[in-house]
Amino acid sequence: MNAGNHGFTLDMDRVIGLLEEGIDEEAVTELEKATRMLVMGYSIGKLRVLDLIAKIRRIVNLYRTLGSHPGKLELKNHVVLGKLYNLFTSKRRGKSVSREFWDRLIKMVHKKTVVPDIELVEEFTIEPLSIEELSKELDSVDPHSPVSIYITADVLSSIRGFLDSKPANPVYKYITHL
Repeated sequence: MNAGNHGFTLDMDRVIGLLEEGIDEEAVTELEKATRMLVMGYSIGKLRVLDLIAKIRRIVNLYRTLGSHPGKLELKNHVVLGKLYNLFTSKRRGKSVSREFWDRLIKMVHKKTVVPDIELVEEFTIEPLSIEELSKELDSVDPHSPVSIYITADVLSSIRGFLDSKPANPVYKYITHL
């Protein structure tokens, strides 16, 4: 496969052999070389590389659908392709910034942000309407008016407020008095 002016090959049997022998570092090195070339080809929009990545993604997704099937372990090429695809996606995204960086940035923003003192502008009490007043308000609503849904919602929330203010269950009554 060519990516730009550079060509690369990945000997799957060699990588599988290295993994079986426990020489993981060499296998990862081989996979990283191929991954770098795939990322380069992907970034310049090389059609053959894009097609290859799409095929690898399909194979990896099919491999994942096997779940815990016992025959899944025999598909060693698919395991190598899965590792290659995972390396490709992580390299393509690039390095992520550490959590510490974001925590320090948030602390700095909080320190530098000036928040004016909050003061009381006006004080008033909202008292719920009586059931009779709610009933009159609900009767006066034109069901075809676009405002009717808001008035109905207001009435229903007021009724719910009545129910919450006087719990019927004696256990709730006991808890609210604590």
